[in-house]
Amino acid sequence: MDQSAIIGTTFVATLSGLWYIGVFDRIEFQEDTVLGPFQFFYKKHAGPYSQSGQHFEEIRKFLQSKGLKHLKTAGIYYDDPKTTKAPTRYAAGFLVQMGGGGGAQLTEGQILARNQGNLQMATKGQREAAKQKHLVDDPSCTNESSHTEFESSADEHGFGSIVMDDGVARINNVLSRETADRMRKYVNRLLVDTTQAVEQGFFDQDSLFGNVYCKENRWDLLLPLEGSEHVMDCVTEVLQEGSPVATAVESVLGKDAELYELSTLISDPGSKSQPLHPDILYQDTVHPILTCFIALQDIDDDMGPTVFMPKSANQDYHQDLQNRHLDPDAKGLVATAYNVRATLDKGDCSLYSAMTLHCGSANKSDKRRSLFYFSFRNNALLQDDGGRLNVSLRPELRERNLTLRSVQEIIKQR
Repeated sequence: MDQSAIIGTTFVATLSGLWYIGVFDRIEFQEDTVLGPFQFFYKKHAGPYSQSGQHFEEIRKFLQSKGLKHLKTAGIYYDDPKTTKAPTRYAAGFLVQMGGGGGAQLTEGQILARNQGNLQMATKGQREAAKQKHLVDDPSCTNESSHTEFESSADEHGFGSIVMDDGVARINNVLSRETADRMRKYVNRLLVDTTQAVEQGFFDQDSLFGNVYCKENRWDLLLPLEGSEHVMDCVTEVLQEGSPVATAVESVLGKDAELYELSTLISDPGSKSQPLHPDILYQDTVHPILTCFIALQDIDDDMGPTVFMPKSANQDYHQDLQNRHLDPDAKGLVATAYNVRATLDKGDCSLYSAMTLHCGSANKSDKRRSLFYFSFRNNALLQDDGGRLNVSLRPELRERNLTLRSVQEIIKQR
């Protein structure tokens, strides 16, 4: 047999073997398991990478003490130890699954819709009853400098007591409709200008936009304070001394609570539903962070209203969410709990604890939904590093460490 015949026979045999094991088969990809979304909880360190194990263990114990399970180890190593003379930097932490998915036959939105209503403002009688439950018998037991207890005497309108009980409260007419209209127009212009400034490289994305779940057609647009008359008009109406929102914040967090978010959440048509989540992990204290969402237009069911799960700011709900009880056959709290859609009128607000489970729903309308919002935190209470690092605040405002007290002084000086 000549050499060419041998080569030809070998080639045919090789092709036959490759065909037999499936090399030429058409490859089809399919996704059987849905994972995520995840939050990354971590601490940064500097030192030899070989010592990182002890820090992973430290964070694992902390997360498990909060009732979190299904932890996935994750680390970020910033430096090459072969070329870096200074101590190498790294972040040691875990990915924590934040509910949803899991092969459920129903979507998260469909599951929540099975036991859902609309967020209503508590009546005066309900607020008085809630306030009575939180009256402090001995006023001397409260420490004004650290404010680690709820102060019922500051809760003039009773909404702080509702937040203490339910984790969320609706307050109507905190902003005039005229002010809301002017603010919405200002925000629309600012979004265009800010987007262009970032795209052209004049500013970093992080200095003008905050982080937000499900970013497609959704923005967290950071706002100035004194630099905008429109923002100051809103802040003045909502946070002036004696107002329902201001007294609620003061009763829960104290006058020295720090402003740590000042922004606008914008959800355009086509924005998808977010996963149900808390803003911070559960901790066994008075609510350490309060956020106020104010509607800049009427919000109906199709515009993607925020969904809140009242009374979910506790360890049972947080642990249940981590255990992925958002599938239709589960018997857990989250899959069966009553929840409410914040279908607000223009100028109404939802005031909620950062530990309350919530999510933005899908905007199925042809209209933009805009929420002016701010958050205050009590640093004496806050244990979650995420609540210290994830700040939706312009850099120049972060440096000032503004408090509720100092914001009200700025209002007085206008």
